[in-house]
Amino acid sequence: MSTVKIDLVSLRARLRKKSEAELQRYMGAAECMCSPHAHVGKPPRQTFVIQLQEARAEWDRRKANVSQVG
Repeated sequence: MSTVKIDLVSLRARLRKKSEAELQRYMGAAECMCSPHAHVGKPPRQTFVIQLQEARAEWDRRKANVSQVG
């Protein structure tokens, strides 16, 4: 199995630029790619897992900022 490197700095920057709706769609797609159905029962690719983790982290960061302001 080959190792795929992800540029986390670039990924995080792209996620920060997304609107809330775009980020929600991205998380939904990432969740789908991490589901057992996407890989016929095999574990998801680490790339998809990392993308989902980063998208959720961006979502959590935004929600934390909103609750701090309000």
